[in-house]
Amino acid sequence: MHEYPPRTPIGMARGSMLRIEDGVGVEVRVLEGELWLTQEGSPRDHMLLAGQSFRIDRPGLTIAQAFKRSLVGLSSPVPGVPARKFMSVVLPQRWSAAG
Repeated sequence: MHEYPPRTPIGMARGSMLRIEDGVGVEVRVLEGELWLTQEGSPRDHMLLAGQSFRIDRPGLTIAQAFKRSLVGLSSPVPGVPARKFMSVVLPQRWSAAG
């Protein structure tokens, strides 16, 4: 399988999430930090440390959450289609006391 490298790494704050929709074949590579990754319909979750990667192998939703500040690269399996087409970043919410 050919791999098309990411254009720009994605900076993720601690607690932020990547939502990847129907990204079969997209490679998630942790350049710095730590990610927890889960795929819709899979009984297994994955912890990825700096230098590790995971290729999405299921259709549907994949979520990757930063356990600490992270730098992530996504590689598309499709020529001419950027991997970012499949994803959105969800920033962590800040909680405040009601009152």
